[in-house]
Amino acid sequence: MKKLIYVLLLSISISLGTINLQAINVNVRIESYDKTLLKTSVNVEATDISSIVGGNSSKWTNTVGNKPVVTQAIVKALQDKGYNVNDHSVLNLGTSGGMLYNILGVQNGSIDSYFDGWMYTINNDFPDDGAGMGLSIDMATLNEGDSIVLFFTENWYVNAYSYFDKENIEVFDDELVNFNNYQINIMNFMFYNNKTNNPVNNAFLILEKQNKDGSYLTKKRPDIISNSSGLFSFTINEVGLYNATSWIDNDDQTDDFINELTRASTTIIVKSRALYNIINEAQAIINDNYTTSSYQNLITTLNEAETLYQNNYASSAEVNNMITALRKQIDNLEENNDQTIDQDEDNNVETIDNKLVEKTTKANLPTTGIKTMPFCMVMLIFGSGLSIIYYKNSKIN
Repeated sequence: MKKLIYVLLLSISISLGTINLQAINVNVRIESYDKTLLKTSVNVEATDISSIVGGNSSKWTNTVGNKPVVTQAIVKALQDKGYNVNDHSVLNLGTSGGMLYNILGVQNGSIDSYFDGWMYTINNDFPDDGAGMGLSIDMATLNEGDSIVLFFTENWYVNAYSYFDKENIEVFDDELVNFNNYQINIMNFMFYNNKTNNPVNNAFLILEKQNKDGSYLTKKRPDIISNSSGLFSFTINEVGLYNATSWIDNDDQTDDFINELTRASTTIIVKSRALYNIINEAQAIINDNYTTSSYQNLITTLNEAETLYQNNYASSAEVNNMITALRKQIDNLEENNDQTIDQDEDNNVETIDNKLVEKTTKANLPTTGIKTMPFCMVMLIFGSGLSIIYYKNSKIN
């Protein structure tokens, strides 16, 4: 009996453990000192990764609250992108999975053997144990919707962790782009657990337009400067997919400077308002008013325009050509003449019917009276005769 109870309790314990072990969705962004290495969303759970990063199985499956930790999210993000996480040139997290030594070829000590290195934040905050000590990545648990940033600092003694308050922005080509830049002094965090956020003032912007092949066209924009509140406000007149980051240096923005900020990043999608407006105009056109062929030509071009509008890599020339093509199809719509003919025929039929009714009415009413009158007179005379005969017979009798 005791054995049976033990088995039941064990089964219940295992079942509860399985129920509590739930996958969550988190965002992972990996930033080198000069470019974004990876930006993705992953579905991750507290699974055994001991064969990849070391440590025993229970360390990874018996986490606090059965929640996944940062290490598991890193592994999952790289696996989802097709990287071989068993290759130390791709990922090296030490013997226990708690240290960031190398990610995608960027290694600790590659710039400064003492001051550079990999660090991380969760929701733009440095996780700590509540007693002023930072948490290693194998101890920092995650919640649904968390955003993890792994960043490489060239010099933690002088760098500040930099981030934007918006990571994804979509605007029209005539619309202002607005976001704020903030910073946390890394040294203050490491020595004093001071994680005060301050606005980044007088930083300039770098815009990177992404091409279809994944490469970037980088443009320094010293004309776009953050104000005292850390606000960047500007327009991008050319459609496309952009990444923005901010820089502060003491070398007049030459090519060999070292950024005082770690690499912040936001994705900006710029859409054409003119294409958007003409698509809406075309969608509102009712097909019954136009010939089948001209309306079908419009729909074909409209479908192409909608596809192009969703293409973040479309060029301004492609967009302008599509606007011209769609306008041409709208202007070339032909009114449906069959509908006009049908309406005329309906009117003619109605006119003929009305005339027939009128004629019939005029003809029937007099004819009925004429034909009825002689019959009535005959009946009246016949009735009078019968009355006279009846009267005479009564008198004789």
